[in-house]
Amino acid sequence: MDARERAEIPMHQIIAFALFSTRRQEEITTITWEDYRGDRVMVRDMKHPGQKIGNDTWCDLPTEAARVLDSMPGGEGRIFPFNHRSISASFTRACSFPAIDDPHFHDLRHEGT
Repeated sequence: MDARERAEIPMHQIIAFALFSTRRQEEITTITWEDYRGDRVMVRDMKHPGQKIGNDTWCDLPTEAARVLDSMPGGEGRIFPFNHRSISASFTRACSFPAIDDPHFHDLRHEGT
């Protein structure tokens, strides 16, 4: 792929993973294959009101979220190697088609919980 081409973001898989895992978009984009253990993932620098870094936490994954990761092409590095801002922009664009008012990717986390 030419450096100027944009990678196709698999929004259907990212949205499903976000709904079932309740992870934030920044957390989703930092999960690596090394961090995935089938029924759980290591979330690096999980958001915490008192600490900004060093909050690496193992989080259990529902079966549905694990199935999404299992459907991704395996390899090395990040499972979803995209900028979290690009995911947010793609989500907002996708929501314009069904005319969803004021969509935010974070809404998926609330829906999942």
